[in-house]
Amino acid sequence: MTPTTVEREALRDRRHLVAGSVDLWLVDLSAPGTADDLSLLDTSERERAGRFLIERDRRRFVNAHAALRRILSRYVGRAASALRFELEVPHGKPVLVDAPLHWNLAHSEDHAVVGVAAAAVGVDIEALRDRRDVLAMAQRHFNESEVQALRARLPADRGAAFLCGWTRKEACLKAVGIGLRVDTRGLGVGIEPAPKDVRMQLGRREVRLRVQSVSCRRDLLVAVAQETHEPNADVGVRLLEESVADGA
Repeated sequence: MTPTTVEREALRDRRHLVAGSVDLWLVDLSAPGTADDLSLLDTSERERAGRFLIERDRRRFVNAHAALRRILSRYVGRAASALRFELEVPHGKPVLVDAPLHWNLAHSEDHAVVGVAAAAVGVDIEALRDRRDVLAMAQRHFNESEVQALRARLPADRGAAFLCGWTRKEACLKAVGIGLRVDTRGLGVGIEPAPKDVRMQLGRREVRLRVQSVSCRRDLLVAVAQETHEPNADVGVRLLEESVADGA
């Protein structure tokens, strides 16, 4: 498959990962997109896009997955349209075929984030909005210390604090590829943005993660979790932006 003009530009703009760090790409999904965006997707992605009944949701899906392909192509040196994905065994986490690269995609309304790293990584993003039922939700999903910390916040601050904790839990679960298939009350991540070590037991294997919240915009809550092998590992985050409008 011949690379498009946008793909050739992306291939010239090669990216290289820094050991022990995560490249975090912020993507604006509100742009109309172009015909090139759809052409980057494979058959299964185009079929998924065609199943959306609302045009806004279809546009967001196409923009997010086209941006993901353009971003990953910069690291592996292949045309975005030539990238192939498969589901990792046993949990079904999407991975890039024939590339020693870890990545994760998350989106919320008109924004997406893509985390790229040399070790297992998970990301999550939530648009900040008014929530009045955060204490009830926290009791279903947070451990006791997290619930008490949320109760101690002023009512006006609880929504952001809840989403801070929630995105951290999601990022950890996505890093190990199990999603929301576990009781999140057993996953202590805190509701503060500071980096924190988290241990998860996956069968006989214990996984150590370093989770942190990232400030990128006032109206967005973003969290990143990366697998580490040492306590208190210094995981740097490099914040980058991908433009859907021009594919730069």
